[in-house]
Amino acid sequence: MATLATLADDVYVLTNRPDLVSETRVALRKAIMKLHSADTFKRDLVTQRLQMALYAPTSPGLFRWVIQLSDFPLFRRPKFLRYPPELAIPVQIPAPTIDYTGVARWQREFKEVAADQLFDAYSSEWLNYFYVAGSSLVIKAAYGVDYLDFSYYKYPTIPTSTSDPIVSCICDQYPDAAIEEAAGTVFKMIGKDDEHARYQSLFAENIAILRGTDLGEGV
Repeated sequence: MATLATLADDVYVLTNRPDLVSETRVALRKAIMKLHSADTFKRDLVTQRLQMALYAPTSPGLFRWVIQLSDFPLFRRPKFLRYPPELAIPVQIPAPTIDYTGVARWQREFKEVAADQLFDAYSSEWLNYFYVAGSSLVIKAAYGVDYLDFSYYKYPTIPTSTSDPIVSCICDQYPDAAIEEAAGTVFKMIGKDDEHARYQSLFAENIAILRGTDLGEGV
């Protein structure tokens, strides 16, 4: 696995500035975060089963929960929230109704909404939805349930120590993307705008390459 030290050695080759140790480390951390944030990658995906009994509903009889995002290590953005596939739909749940988009409002998968979009065109509240608000995940279910499956994209792990491994699928499989982006950042730091622009132009190309690898969600 890659470390900040091994990646920095390659950045020094491009910049010819091995004296810029601290600057190169900062540039690498920024580059890795920028690359992972530029798209969604399959190996950044985590699925976690939520034991709903651990979370108190906002009020008795109301199947609404507010969960701190700190419960999801390195959370970046949600992928889906759904009832577990083995869960049988209770008989007391009403038959699906069709909203104005033609989509059944009773679905196994929860609808991701904005905090100000909790109602459909007929002013009826969605049955199953979730949204992220600040540092919280807000969930509203049609009925009480023991478990929900929550999937989200996580940030990479970049340790403080330069010798500890970086947990990053991009650094493992395509480290050149982080190395080139970091080199461009170093050039910007020292005022070499032409070199910075040259490496900056490679960013979109590197993202396109990553999308075409087995890291990309379209592959």
